[in-house]
Order: sequence, then C-alpha cells, then structure tokens
Amino acid sequence: MSRRSTTIASLFVNAPLARLAAGLADAFIERGVQPEIGLNGDALFSVDQRSMTEIARRLQEAGLACTLHAPFSGLDPAAPEHDARLRAKEAMERAFACIRLFRPRQVVVHPHLVDEPPGIEERVAIGVRFWAPLVEMAERSGAVVAFENTYEHSPEAHRALLERLASPAARFCLDTGHLLCFARSAWQEWLALLADRLAHLHVHDNDGTADLHLAPGHGRFDFAGLLAALRAQGLRASITLEPHSQAEFEAALAAAANEPCLAAYLGFAANGSPLTA
Repeated sequence: MSRRSTTIASLFVNAPLARLAAGLADAFIERGVQPEIGLNGDALFSVDQRSMTEIARRLQEAGLACTLHAPFSGLDPAAPEHDARLRAKEAMERAFACIRLFRPRQVVVHPHLVDEPPGIEERVAIGVRFWAPLVEMAERSGAVVAFENTYEHSPEAHRALLERLASPAARFCLDTGHLLCFARSAWQEWLALLADRLAHLHVHDNDGTADLHLAPGHGRFDFAGLLAALRAQGLRASITLEPHSQAEFEAALAAAANEPCLAAYLGFAANGSPLTA
C-alpha cells in the first residue's frame, strides 16, 4: 500500500490495539492514517507493554496523532451495584494509564446513561462520581474525555453529566450511527443541547434499524445537514471513521476524500478552509 500524500489532521480511523500490535500499525503508518486505538475486551491484557510502547513510538515518529477508545463491553460505569462499578473502574484506570504513553487527543468513553434502574437521574449522579477523577487525570495530561452517545434516547443526560463534571476536559462525542438507530430524537436536538461541548464525531452509517457501521453515504444518516450545521456554527470537531471490515475501511477512506460534505468539513475542522472547492 502506498502512503497517502497528506495526513488529515482532524481525521482518525478505529483500530483495535491487538490488531495494531499484530501488524495493522504498518498499514496505518504507511498510508498516513491516524488511529483511534480501541482498548476494548482483553486488549490491555493480551498486548504487552513493550508492544504498546513500540506502537506509540512509531506513530509519534511518523508524526501521526491518535485518540483512544476506552473499554466498554460488559461494563456499566453508572451501575447501581458496587461490584459492577468496580469492574468498570479497574478497566478505565488501566485504559487511562495509557494516556501518558500514547498522548491521545482524546479518550472516548461510554457513560451508559440509559433508562434502566435506578433511573437516568441517579445514573447521572453515579456517573459524576465515577468519572470525575478520570477526567481530572486526563486534564492534567492535556487530553479530553469525550462522552459518546450509545443507547441513550435523548441528549439531556449527557448535558447534565457534563455540566456537573464542570471541566473543560469533559466533552461530547456525537456518534452518528448510534444516533440514527438508537436515539429517539434527531441530531438537531442533540446538537442544540451539546454544541458547546462537542469535541469529536464518530462517523458511520446504517439503515436506521441496526448498528451496521457502514461507510458514510451508504445508509440514511443526514451527513450533509449535520456537517453544514457544524460549519455554520464554527464547530471544529475531529472525526473518527468506524468501519468494521477491510471493505468498509476502504469505503470510509474513499468517502472522506470524495464525499463533498465530509471532505469539506475535514478541511474546515483542520484549518478553517475546505479541502475541496
């Protein structure tokens, strides 16, 4: 594979840590693609410290930034049960310890502010206590913690969590695919309530019925409308493309280069001017 002529400063692509260690880092570096390093599952146990240090060194020598995606499978940071929160706490502390090594722009997390017992209001209160020390740790290192929407139906809980954390390092990650298939309110409502906290976008598409992780433009999400609204408001968020297969990886990169609304926004997010006319 040939190296891309220009690395887009505001663009990242998801990459599981174990796959980077197994050779995917070579392809990312060769093509000048910046990774969002996935720490889900047993990644922080199956990949040794030497391998992680080597990945970080090579990315930094290549001039490639990264973001981190904290673990989420089977974890509930807002759970009422102490044992469940303890499992989540141990996983997050291990993930946030990687900030010093990888120097990420941000760490994306799932707060799980869903309408389950003990209720959204109490889940927000539990979440504030859970995330406050981790946000403080990230802030000391110059990183942002971006709280992603997953199964939440509306944006109010994210707003409440971010306001109560009261840190410039506590920000919002808008996930387009999750919003389309899980939320019960449109992207306009999420943006209206969280625009001033927006730091990052997870960009993938679907048909509105399942979380398919298709390339932008291959489903039903209104990317043209969202990205035009962000530009109109002067909101420069970075973007992670989230393909889940090699074919979708290539399609996502092609969309970043060729979909007019996405290519223009990436240029605007990076330097205030479009990459395309």
